[in-house]
Amino acid sequence: MLRDHDAFSSTPSHRLPQGNAPSVIPIDFDQPEHTAYRDAVVEAMRPHRLRAAGPFIVETVSAAVDAFYRRGGGEVRRGLSIQIPFRVLTGVLGISRETVEALLALSDPPAGSQTDGQHHSADQRIRALLDAEIAAHRSRPAPAGDYVDWLLTERVDAGLLTEAEAVDILLTLAVAGFRTTMNSISTLVYLLASDQRLQERLRADPSQSAYFVEEMLRLRSPAQNIARRTRCPVHIGGVEIPADERVVVSVAAANRDPAEYAAGTEFDPSRPARGHLAFGWGIHQCAGAPLARAELKALLESLCSYPPFRLEGDVEFGHIKEGIHFGPSSMHVRFAAERVDKL
Repeated sequence: MLRDHDAFSSTPSHRLPQGNAPSVIPIDFDQPEHTAYRDAVVEAMRPHRLRAAGPFIVETVSAAVDAFYRRGGGEVRRGLSIQIPFRVLTGVLGISRETVEALLALSDPPAGSQTDGQHHSADQRIRALLDAEIAAHRSRPAPAGDYVDWLLTERVDAGLLTEAEAVDILLTLAVAGFRTTMNSISTLVYLLASDQRLQERLRADPSQSAYFVEEMLRLRSPAQNIARRTRCPVHIGGVEIPADERVVVSVAAANRDPAEYAAGTEFDPSRPARGHLAFGWGIHQCAGAPLARAELKALLESLCSYPPFRLEGDVEFGHIKEGIHFGPSSMHVRFAAERVDKL
């Protein structure tokens, strides 16, 4: 389903239920529109850009972990998970720190605190922030060479995109994509805080961080489901599905398929977990996957330089948001002792 784009469409939405949410560039579009949009999104994640941003990513993640530790730990989602994916935007996209701080305030209201009208108002304020960010880039005497500059000069000014589409692309990169990384951070901390032997195993060899990341993505996929619409009648597993029906791919189930993964319900960072579907597959595979992996690897390596940490109190797992996103909605951890820096 994820590779057969002739039979399965991503419009009107990759979410089920869709609700009143607007279409997301590029994932909610089919070819040829998808190709033009995705090319613009992928530019932000080109290897040369991420290599250049690598030290900034590590520094930003380390600073977030250090601030969390100095507060004695606490609630992970607000104190750590939401901080990292937003704060790296400054170095990766070129979005100002002031805009990032405002995005942080708007993007994570208290659970259950917003009505539909308030949610719409927050979305409009986020768009206004990104409009202002574009205006600030336009007012510079000379381009700084960041991604936002590239988007404006190489796509908008070249007539390939409108400025409104550029804002939609920044929304995808800055807001729509942050939930996957946020939930991945919370889930990694949960797995380690709830299993001291697993935590000790990582601390004994932090170079295994990338394997821990991949196994978490497989076992506890932050994006649980992906929706499609049938373009024509299709047969799957002996079942005929008519045209124009909404269907769902259960990424979470596929990533535990016993035909692919022995003891697939167990966390085993020694298994070759690459090939999972946590970031999707095909032309709609998550463009931000390399950035997310870099952030998560840096997180684990940074945590290993601090004392062990444990869960404090109960962990809450909310419902699957927008039919997709899953992770701890509330979780507190505490560090065991004073930090001892490794030489």
